[in-house]
Amino acid sequence: MTIRFSTAGYRYCCLSFLLVVLVCSSISRGYAQNYYPDEFGNTWILRSKDGIEERLVTIEGPETIRNESLKVISDGTYPVSDPASNNPNKFFIKATPNEVQIFRATATLQGFDATIDYSPPETFLPVPIELGTEWTVVGEAKVVLFGVEIKIPTTNVAEVVAIEDVNVPVGNFHDCLKIEQQLSTSGLVTSSQQSTMWLAPDFGLVKSLNSNGITFELIDYDVTIGGPVVAVEPKEKLATTWGAVKKR
Repeated sequence: MTIRFSTAGYRYCCLSFLLVVLVCSSISRGYAQNYYPDEFGNTWILRSKDGIEERLVTIEGPETIRNESLKVISDGTYPVSDPASNNPNKFFIKATPNEVQIFRATATLQGFDATIDYSPPETFLPVPIELGTEWTVVGEAKVVLFGVEIKIPTTNVAEVVAIEDVNVPVGNFHDCLKIEQQLSTSGLVTSSQQSTMWLAPDFGLVKSLNSNGITFELIDYDVTIGGPVVAVEPKEKLATTWGAVKKR
């Protein structure tokens, strides 16, 4: 299961990408590296290298589902010229000592609202995550078409394939996880999409590549970091160790 669609077909390509963002976003603070700090209000803004689109990811909530208090990852892509058109997908998650669980995902699928409810919640991510970690998330998207509910099976396979340094407009990030994903849907909507993302330790999302070959890079952020070290060399200042980052 993964969901991520955008105008002009882009959002669908990024569906699996957002899944992993979710997956990694709420790793327990008991581990040395947090690849997606999930403090409320954390914000990441990425822009496509062609300058046409932006991607806004924020940590929201809490929301309650089945008596569980959950954090929400809001992830939307929109034209730079029209930020008001942002219609983000949302993922409802909870971290436990051994995994990140997902309870629900909502998104737009081919122009229609789609919801995936997990009862019981799925294991979205094994903890810890490292080079060579591979996992599969299976779900069923429910879409109402002309008053009829249609179920679309989805499978997302993700793997950490490399540890790399990443250079983006806001700075240099060291030892980032490079995660490749393959999202497949079957039934009424049959497709297969590939995407890649890079997560920096104790910082989060810094770069992504969607299935259309469009690269997005971090251009702005407002992040509070639970871990003690941020492996980033900002271009406007010397390398430093931060307990919190407030760039915006």
